[in-house]
Amino acid sequence: MTGIEGSPVAIEAARRRVDAAGLTNVSILAGDLRDLDAVIDQNLPLFDAVVGRFVLQFMPDPAAVLRAAASRVRPGGLVCFQECAHYTYAYPSTPLWDQVRSWVLGALDHADVETQMGLRLFQTFGAAGLPAPELQLEAGIGGGERAPAFLWSDLLRSVIPTLEEAGIATEEEIDPDTLTDRLMADLAANEGIVITILLVGAWTRIRT
Repeated sequence: MTGIEGSPVAIEAARRRVDAAGLTNVSILAGDLRDLDAVIDQNLPLFDAVVGRFVLQFMPDPAAVLRAAASRVRPGGLVCFQECAHYTYAYPSTPLWDQVRSWVLGALDHADVETQMGLRLFQTFGAAGLPAPELQLEAGIGGGERAPAFLWSDLLRSVIPTLEEAGIATEEEIDPDTLTDRLMADLAANEGIVITILLVGAWTRIRT
């Protein structure tokens, strides 16, 4: 099994987990998916499958990246990707939930992330010259004490540096330490529910 990652921090974390699990058949390579020829030895045999999660949404030309990745898969092998799609975060929506959604989408837009990449997977597989993929949609949903509001407050906390860089919002405005409690109180007051990020999975096989 071979993983490819561009972030040194992510590579270090992945290698620690591989070592901790005692795995000897996993390697993590540093490189850019847009230039696989510079990362993977061309003399290696083709892979049985390529799997990507939250990858294509960061790529300026996702079809080209998908095409390059698929070229390293043997005939009959699998190509599987899962990407996000942003929908309504809470129902009924409220000013607080609308603000959270605006902040999250503002940060992703500033970082040039395609927020509907999951919904574009079918078209992207076609543009990459691959057979039409099977699709599956997954999302968490809940209300009351089990409403997954913390997922949105955690995501928002992670993009605070981007929001501050873009001049959209400050950590003081967001107040991440109290955000989950405020979101939960807002839901309780409105008998609301939370919907997590929509996850769209797409998979197909390389033509034989």
